[in-house]
Amino acid sequence: MKQVFHHILIAAGILMAAASTAFAAGDDLTVSGVVSDAKKEPVIGAVVTLQGSTTVHAITDTEGKYSIKVPDGNAVLDFSCLNYKSVSVPVNGRSKLDITLEEDAQLLDEIVVVGYGAMRRSDLTGSVASVKVDEDDAARSTSIDQLLAGRVSGVQVLSNGASPDGGVSIRVRGLSSFNGSTEPLYVVDGIIINGASDAIGGFTQGGGDAGTAEETNGLNGINPQDIASMEILKDASATAIYGSQGANGVVLITTKAAKREKMTVNFNAGVTVSSVNKRIEMLQFDEYVRYLNDNNCVTALGRIYDASTGNLKVTPVDWQDYSFRTAVGQRYYFSISGRPESVRYMFSLGYNNTQGAVKKTGFEQYTMRLNLDKKLFRTITIGTKVNIGYSISKLSQGANASKVTDQGSWMRSILTFHPY
Repeated sequence: MKQVFHHILIAAGILMAAASTAFAAGDDLTVSGVVSDAKKEPVIGAVVTLQGSTTVHAITDTEGKYSIKVPDGNAVLDFSCLNYKSVSVPVNGRSKLDITLEEDAQLLDEIVVVGYGAMRRSDLTGSVASVKVDEDDAARSTSIDQLLAGRVSGVQVLSNGASPDGGVSIRVRGLSSFNGSTEPLYVVDGIIINGASDAIGGFTQGGGDAGTAEETNGLNGINPQDIASMEILKDASATAIYGSQGANGVVLITTKAAKREKMTVNFNAGVTVSSVNKRIEMLQFDEYVRYLNDNNCVTALGRIYDASTGNLKVTPVDWQDYSFRTAVGQRYYFSISGRPESVRYMFSLGYNNTQGAVKKTGFEQYTMRLNLDKKLFRTITIGTKVNIGYSISKLSQGANASKVTDQGSWMRSILTFHPY
């Protein structure tokens, strides 16, 4: 009887141990960690889901951190985020679980946001163009139009003047207006700015269409090294949100923001040397005088050169040699950025001093930008974007490309004026 009772006690002990184990497995386990990418940058907005459940999930914060409760240590968590490959990781009783997500390059081109909705990228072929801003290209550029020239099909960038900051004409859909403006709409961080060319009064000659005001580049107020990306909207559906202002296309410009939590300091400097690539072959002074004598042409000074007496009444000049030079430019850029806790900041200073290939033309510019965001609550963030530009322009009398009948171009006079 004692032996039977002993066996009963052992069986009861086994049942109690099993009940204890089942209770422990049913306890909630809190799992936390950081989700980052291959560059160790935090992935913001990644979704962490308990596999097999539709209600248990968490979302990573601005530092990539998450915290989620699972029913037991044998649970499996699914990690997913737009532009990244999804992964499933078993908990295995761990309370801390850091995950690295791999970028999905194919997913980046599948969806494009246009106007008030989203469309597949394949449906927008030729309508939306993206320009990747390379750090080295931006450091060599003095204005935004240099980043666009020759990079996007269907977009033409024309220079309207001979000075380094001369006006430019950017055509997204070709020449669509004879009298109105054909410039696209420029939107920087959601703010509409002036066009690429701003006319300056007081630089006219001859009156009427014989001369025109010199134009300056209206995009010079933004330092190319502050730009993170550019999108060019060409399709009507893509520009619908801007109404008639986007009739000639829209150029969306996004400036840089802090990517790392730790403070990052960047400084670079550059020097450029430029000259006229090709000069037009014109009659030299001796050839011009021979032409006058052969055709019995007499100038207002009479015969400017008498071969019998060797009397020369004028001074020979090659106007291309007289007007052009080897130009030197220098650029400096400094920026500091960071993302400590709930604050994200990016501050930059830029200086550019560029000589023109035409003598007495040049461009000197100072720029300052501050992008600052502060997260007050989980759903409320305030911020400011400040851009200040100051420039000094040395201009030349030029032709406006928008006036096809213009006869007042100083560059044209270099070629047509007599060589003395």
